Amino acid sequence: MESTLPFILITAIAACLVVIWRMRVLLIEQKKTNSNLQLTQNEKKFESLIENGADCVIIISPNAETIYVSSSIKNILGYTPEEVMNMEIWNLVHPEDQAGSSEAINICMQKPGVPVQGHTSRIRHKDGSWRWVEAVVTNLLHDPAINGIVDNFRDVTDRVKAEEELKKTNQRFSLATRGLKLGIWDHDVINNKLIWDENMYEIFGISPQSFNITLESWVTLIHPEDRHIITDYGKKIQSKIKEVDIEFRIIHPDKTIRYIRSLSNIHRDEAGKPIRLIGTNLDITDSKEYQLTLEQILFDISHIIRKPVTNIMGLSNLIELDDMDEPTLKQLATYMKTSAKELDDFTIQLTHNYISKKVSFERVSKKK
Repeated sequence: MESTLPFILITAIAACLVVIWRMRVLLIEQKKTNSNLQLTQNEKKFESLIENGADCVIIISPNAETIYVSSSIKNILGYTPEEVMNMEIWNLVHPEDQAGSSEAINICMQKPGVPVQGHTSRIRHKDGSWRWVEAVVTNLLHDPAINGIVDNFRDVTDRVKAEEELKKTNQRFSLATRGLKLGIWDHDVINNKLIWDENMYEIFGISPQSFNITLESWVTLIHPEDRHIITDYGKKIQSKIKEVDIEFRIIHPDKTIRYIRSLSNIHRDEAGKPIRLIGTNLDITDSKEYQLTLEQILFDISHIIRKPVTNIMGLSNLIELDDMDEPTLKQLATYMKTSAKELDDFTIQLTHNYISKKVSFERVSKKK
């Protein structure tokens, strides 16, 4: 549920807030010796950036005491800074998330000055509900102006709920489409995040445990001769069309080749740039092979049958000649039998291949 872009943004915000906090501390120290009015105005501006921001800042001292809480915490968790200062913050963390949060703190302690992405955790709101927060923690114990652990966090409850709902929807679709060899995928273009349902992994012959699916890794599963189709697909996405329908081959880890039909719907922002792609992959191998078999049969009929038929027609024309003696007629009859035998053998083989493929295709269709 954590993505690269939000981490970069929150890290940048955290870094800015740390700088602002340092400036605030310096301004306060300077204020003690200088009562300049301009200094007071600047201090209020810096405080406003922290207090009125969407993010909350908490600073924990070396002895685990809360030494600062921005007033923006009231917008996120409903508490006033004074209430938080007088409570054990750790008790607000959901029991199931305490281990992950503790691990993030331990990593932070080992990397002074380096922003560390925290564990996305549930924190108890003042009204008793749980809010999901995403944090970046920075160890500034070595900085005399801070001398604490800076925890910069924001409310991501709506995002987490949306992701959970999407996951549930994908699971429902997976159950409904499992027998159809139909997989569902979702690509967040902004954060370059690709999500597959269980059917997608099954269609591609891989497992989520052994294969980290990204756009780059997905392309490696495409048949080399069909990768130009994917390149063209990328160009289509950048145009103004709303839907794309393509077919390509994939190669399973066991080297078997499967045919895939991909349908995708393109969601764009106000400027027309793609921001999200939602689509399906359908394994059409059985129907594709059946189609190829029919095409091969048509080819055989138009080419292979032509030879014996042409021979028979030519021999028939010779028989119609008036000056044909009996030995010659017998020889021509032998040639005709040979050509007829070739035609009969081919017809039998053709019928066998057709019926075999037809039965196989119908058997697969009934299973669906």
